[in-house]
Amino acid sequence: MLSSQAAHRRLFERISNLEGRDRNALFLSSWLRKHRDEAAWVGELSAFGRDDWLNLAGETPFRLYSLGRVCQLLQLALQIDRPDVGRQSAPDVDAEMIVGFFTALGMQALPGQPFDPFHHEIHQVTIGDVGEIHVTAERSPPLMIGAALFSRGLVDVVGPASMLDAEAAETSKIYWSHQRRNRPSEDPSFGWGSNSQWRTSARIDIEIDGVRSLNVLGSHDIDGEFEKD
Repeated sequence: MLSSQAAHRRLFERISNLEGRDRNALFLSSWLRKHRDEAAWVGELSAFGRDDWLNLAGETPFRLYSLGRVCQLLQLALQIDRPDVGRQSAPDVDAEMIVGFFTALGMQALPGQPFDPFHHEIHQVTIGDVGEIHVTAERSPPLMIGAALFSRGLVDVVGPASMLDAEAAETSKIYWSHQRRNRPSEDPSFGWGSNSQWRTSARIDIEIDGVRSLNVLGSHDIDGEFEKD
């Protein structure tokens, strides 16, 4: 773990052990006041262009990963607990608290968007006599850091059987994610020790002027659009 991730890890561990919604709300507010440098850092990232994200280096990918772990921990509170996945305790928070915390850090929430697999992760599916997939409930909105997707929104959807496999959409393993209550998950930190796992790079997806680039820090180009060493 890097020293620049220490505040995120301490936040993660404290949230894991706190009980009571009021205590969580007070602690999150206190953390934001004590770590104004984190908001300044997010503000710098929000101004990044395509080349900045494609050439992201240093400690930033690891810091984004550790902050993402905090987000995933908080979002456990919004998910259905499926015992077959392995029971996980969830912090006592709600969507308003989660969104408030990350927007206070300088992120942008995108509530009320039509279903889009770039912006949304499906939580529950209803098969219906409709022509396309529609969001029926938004458990949490997508969160952006400027052009970069920090966290996909968690949504319930309705759609036709020709477009949706409910079992696969709800229960298949989701990669590049550390923890879920409702489905198996896996990210590149799996298999590493309790300290080493934090030195994992975040997956970075960006959208600029309607053009989307996925996993821009990946080492293998899949479309020939750009090359990375």
